[in-house]
Amino acid sequence: MNAPVPITDTSAEPGPVASAAPPRTGSEPTTVGFVVGPMNFVQKLDGAFGFLRLELSAMLLGAVVLVLPPSLLAQVVARQATVFTVLSADLNNDPTGTGVGSGWSALGSVAASLWLSLGTLALGIYAGLLLRARLAGEPVSVRMLLDGTLRRLGGGAGAWALHLVALGFGLLACGVGVLVPMTLLLVIGPVIGVEDAGFRGFTRSVSLTQTRFFAILGVVVASTLLTALLSAVPPNVVDLIVELLAGTTLPTGWDWIPKAAAGLLATAAASTVAVSIALTTYVDLRCRREGWDLLSRMADEFPPPNGTAS
Repeated sequence: MNAPVPITDTSAEPGPVASAAPPRTGSEPTTVGFVVGPMNFVQKLDGAFGFLRLELSAMLLGAVVLVLPPSLLAQVVARQATVFTVLSADLNNDPTGTGVGSGWSALGSVAASLWLSLGTLALGIYAGLLLRARLAGEPVSVRMLLDGTLRRLGGGAGAWALHLVALGFGLLACGVGVLVPMTLLLVIGPVIGVEDAGFRGFTRSVSLTQTRFFAILGVVVASTLLTALLSAVPPNVVDLIVELLAGTTLPTGWDWIPKAAAGLLATAAASTVAVSIALTTYVDLRCRREGWDLLSRMADEFPPPNGTAS
């Protein structure tokens, strides 16, 4: 198996990324946790976890800032927090908090879901920027990555809105039909992060994925099942422990704290895994379609003469 190689982004797509990553010099290759090149199904999944092994702290910090706030809102809404029921009771003169309360809860659920979706896209951009910096041999800080992510969210919001519309049509057409836009738009986040694609990330993702649709569909299904497992197991285990300890160790009325903490931790873990799988899929597609890895090797083996612009 070939060793990992540094990448100089020479994408044919227009944008500043084409010259943003100069060729690295030196004998040690850049390591990103996976071999940069075409990957099969197992290698994509293994590469995603390899990437997380090296970048776990940076990815978790990114998830804490970008994904956990909407997840916390979702936890509050899902557990019917008193802020909704009390407000609805006041509006309706309804001491039970029903009626309009369900409307407020539904509105909160929609807002949390939309925010969580945008946060997941932002984490994908964040991961793309992290990969881009590592491959270019540039210094990385979480603050720099977050600043870069927020700057790109403006243009990325348009691609995210189109993504939501496509998912909606997929659900309306057929329940499993949602897998079609999920597959075609899997790599929107990494595209925006690595290529500064902005709104163009929507069409760029479709362009990369459409020729290998069924191979990527398998990755989407596996990623969905894996993240669902990561999202469900920790909260269920904690719920079981809390129930066993009910009335003994935990103070009455405080059992929601460990349950909410488990839910937030599970969301952070699931989102980082899903985004990392999308990232390795993006690298695989770039290498298969555009020879991204071969262009890099040519730049390393045949560097320009001294004094010649790369």
